[in-house]
Amino acid sequence: MRAINVFLDASPGAAEAFTKDYRLLARLYPLINTDKRVAKYQDGFGLFGSVYTTLFKKSSDEERKEQLGELGPMVLEIINAHVHSFAVVASQEEPLVLDAQGIAILKELMALVRPKPDKGDGEHKTLPSAAEILDHIKAALEKGVEPGSAKYTALAERIKLLRDRIIQNSQDALEFLSEALRVARAIVDAEKHPDQVVVVLDDDHVGVLSRIIHDHAPSGLTVTERNLAEEIDQVVTRTLGGSWDNADARNRGVLRAPAAVFRRYMLKPVGEPYDSTVAYIEAHYLVD
Repeated sequence: MRAINVFLDASPGAAEAFTKDYRLLARLYPLINTDKRVAKYQDGFGLFGSVYTTLFKKSSDEERKEQLGELGPMVLEIINAHVHSFAVVASQEEPLVLDAQGIAILKELMALVRPKPDKGDGEHKTLPSAAEILDHIKAALEKGVEPGSAKYTALAERIKLLRDRIIQNSQDALEFLSEALRVARAIVDAEKHPDQVVVVLDDDHVGVLSRIIHDHAPSGLTVTERNLAEEIDQVVTRTLGGSWDNADARNRGVLRAPAAVFRRYMLKPVGEPYDSTVAYIEAHYLVD
């Protein structure tokens, strides 16, 4: 299934054909589902439905709602029923489905960005949606960090990346909350220490770089986005720790570092995703 997703991501023509065929089948399915001969294909139909939803990762919330709405409630029910721990969502408006670990992360997160819960909040209250969580985080940023500052810009970008995520299952929800908690901690730290340099954990760097590389899908990529991001982070961090005559020389050295990694993997250090990678490094590694 992952191989299918990767293929469709890298092949716009194939993705368009797949989308057209699946929408057509989704419209036909309610008319033929009572035929017993169709029953044996339900599982595959549900699995390919999950592939269809992953094609929306660059779409807006409204576009996702419209596209999923075309499938109809019966088709969405089949997709949900035949994919383990999978829940199709048209946006981030639905409450998150969390296990005990996710609930624990959520409690810590909300304690940071909403220190005074609404009166009457209790253990059985409906869990918030991803959008609601991000609204609380953005409010904490607006309140605690000076707008227009380097810290504000960096943290706002990380919130934006979280808003772009599609949450399809419990693992997605857990990863979303883990990153949201890191952002919330960074906001609290920025508020407590306004004069200090922006500090971003290595895992945060790697996660954002992975997403940048994935979203721009370079041709000829011979390594996973995560591994490439980890190597770029290691090289840049190591370069930063070296001995330099002045800040300008250090900055030039740091910006040359990812180019060397790209060349090693036979990727051109021009255009995308290189330009976005360098822009991220300038904004998040070289904040003085």
